[in-house]
Amino acid sequence: SSGINAEYGDSKMYCKALNWGSDIKQFLNDNDLSPPDIVLGADIIYVKETFGLLMKTLLDLSATSTRCQIYLACQIRYEKDTKFIENSKEHFHVKEVTHAFDDNIKIFCLS
Repeated sequence: SSGINAEYGDSKMYCKALNWGSDIKQFLNDNDLSPPDIVLGADIIYVKETFGLLMKTLLDLSATSTRCQIYLACQIRYEKDTKFIENSKEHFHVKEVTHAFDDNIKIFCLS
């Protein structure tokens, strides 16, 4: 599978393409990956029809490790984007980490 792998000290980092709704345990096994402590997602909140699968994927990822934190960087363009973040609060503790560049780009931590 293609992607980026790197090591820094005792930490291992990887970047892999992931289809929303995929079996996360199978994905980790197939790619010989350990459960993530940190998940980074940038500009992945945009197609309303995929929000259900995206939420399932985020929940499945967070269930693989008690230390898992998910960071989402997104531009809030429409009400649906705000609604996705609000709906995330049903499953996660959601904290706005920072505004980046301008008022419409935000970074959230889901834990």
